[in-house]
Parts: sequence; structure tokens; C-alpha cells
Amino acid sequence: VTGILNTQEWKALFITAENDEDAANSKGTYVRKDFCVNGKVKEAFVCTTALGLYNFYINGKKVGQDELTPGWTSYRKHLCYQTYEVTDCLKQGENAMGAILAAGWYKGKMGFDGLANTRNHYGDRTAFLARMAVRYEDGREEIFVTDTSWLFLRKSMMEKFTMPEKRFRDGLNREVMGETGEQFQQLIMT
Repeated sequence: VTGILNTQEWKALFITAENDEDAANSKGTYVRKDFCVNGKVKEAFVCTTALGLYNFYINGKKVGQDELTPGWTSYRKHLCYQTYEVTDCLKQGENAMGAILAAGWYKGKMGFDGLANTRNHYGDRTAFLARMAVRYEDGREEIFVTDTSWLFLRKSMMEKFTMPEKRFRDGLNREVMGETGEQFQQLIMT
């Protein structure tokens, strides 16, 4: 597998749950999508990135060992993305993928000296982009992408710092999977 060499291959939309009122805050956003795997999977790969920081999950388990992805970049000139082999993360039938988004360097407070309280250096809305290719044993290929059918849930990122890490991670997995009873909402694209 190679990376996505042609931007037309993405066939995905940057998704955001933020609006103009969110420019002044750094609340976290959880996004998720249920999808169905219809057959025996030969191999599966996902390419993911964000305007802001993200962690990506499939079926409640964090994908990869990366932190602070996609890393600090000059968002105006280029945006790095990660490619993960996710064959073993999938099961036949219903699956769910999701991500947690945070402001990070994209729209969070950053800088030195007088700039320390400046935010929105690159933009004022976090967003997530993903494209998963699933190749089946019978030769079919199915592509799952971020689009307006994804759901979102808003949470305070400070919760991570006020509870033990394991409890945070366990709760996060359930929330990304939609198992805590909290209601995910339909994305409103602006």
C-alpha cells in the first residue's frame, strides 16, 4: 500500500461540528460513524488527518500508537496524514469508527511571550478527514469516508486532566462507540 498520491482519491470531506461561536473555545469533539463489513476482509487501510489534533478509534480501540497527530505543520501550506493497517480491527457485520478532536496548534492558544494567549493561528474550527479502504477475499473493495452522515458529541477536554488516565480512556472508548447513553448528534456542515 502506498499513500494517497492524488488528492482526488480522498473522496472524503473534512467534517466539523464547530460553528462561529466555537472560535473562542477549545472543547473537544467526538465524531463517529457506524458501518458494515460485508464479507471476509483480506486487508484494510485507513488514512486519517485533522485540522487540530486527533486520536482515531475502531470498535472502541485506539488505532496506532501515535499521539498529537497529525503533528505540528504549516497548515496553510501542507497537512500531514497517517496511514494505518486496520485489518485486525474489523469484524464481519457492524463496526464503528470514531475520533476525538482537539484544538491543538491549529486553533488552540499558542505562541511565545505576548502571543501566548493568541488562538486560531491557522483556523477557527477543528475538522477531521478519513478514508478507509477495505479489500475483501472475493476481490471487492469498499471505501468508507468522512461525510455528512457522521455523528458528533461535544465534550470538555479538561476531563482528561481531572480523572485517572485509565478511567478517561475507558470512558472515551465507550463514548466514541456510543455506549454511554449520551446522544450523538447529526453534523451540521457550514
